[in-house]
Amino acid sequence: MRYILSVFLILFYPCFLKAADKIFNDTATAPAAAKVEVMPYYKFNEEKAPARVVKIFLPKKTTGQVFIEMLTGASNTKSTVQRDTAFSEFEVLLPEHVGVRKTEEITVKLEFGNHKVILHAAVPAERYWNVYIYPHSHVDIGYTGLQEDVSKIHTRNIDVGIDLAAKTQHYPTGSRFIWNTESAWVVDRYLKSADPARKKKFFDAVKKGWIRIDAGHSNINTSICSDEELMHFFDQSNSIEKSTGVPVNTMVQMDVPGAAWGIVDAAVHNGVKGFISFPNYYDRRKMLEHKPFYWLGPDGKSKILFYKGFHMALVILLKEIYTG
Repeated sequence: MRYILSVFLILFYPCFLKAADKIFNDTATAPAAAKVEVMPYYKFNEEKAPARVVKIFLPKKTTGQVFIEMLTGASNTKSTVQRDTAFSEFEVLLPEHVGVRKTEEITVKLEFGNHKVILHAAVPAERYWNVYIYPHSHVDIGYTGLQEDVSKIHTRNIDVGIDLAAKTQHYPTGSRFIWNTESAWVVDRYLKSADPARKKKFFDAVKKGWIRIDAGHSNINTSICSDEELMHFFDQSNSIEKSTGVPVNTMVQMDVPGAAWGIVDAAVHNGVKGFISFPNYYDRRKMLEHKPFYWLGPDGKSKILFYKGFHMALVILLKEIYTG
């Protein structure tokens, strides 16, 4: 009897081990190569809300479906990833607000082929940012070229801007091209040289939001302007507003470090509500950089939202960094 049992074990024990190993691996909670990695950036989910990105790495390439169940402190979400070609990694999005203000733990359950995988990861707190891009070309009259030459360049920029806006209208909201004129002088010169067909095309673009007009004649040193000159500073934008029927309620000053206090009263009187400053590079600008506030005018009543962005000499700064 003992002899028969010994023979049985010798013959069938290896098979038993293989079967047990197969069962164990098919229900394993974490194959060696499977992992989850929480990324430091966000993407928009189907509801157009920002959600943290998580990358899933499978132990080997697979085809077909992968079932994902994600558990966080307050939610349980399920999703499916399916591809026709072999893949070993993919992205999923966390529920909105997870990992925004505090570090949180998540559990990810995967099912693919004969595998069931359970993974755990920490989601370090990373807030999301809305980044607003201001496409424009700096209006520098007389410094980089004669007035007529500068006018031709900016006139061409408007035409190209309209074409780019038209070509990107099928893009998602927020990624369609918009051209900003930076000054009203540019638009005034454009309209004086445009034929009726181009004028109509321009007015249509403004009404569609493809072209955004900034109030203010140009980038000038307002500290040397009289009160009367500050009021006339907005004559062109008022005239353009009447022609397009679209309010011009923002102004931009590039290069010039600051603005006269009286510009607040003049701007508000001419319908301007917001003022963005991108000054040239100098040390004292840092005092107000990225600190928006309502600027109260000399009359004690008028106020305008003022925002000083990063200086416009970024190219110079980068050159200094890389060339020493």
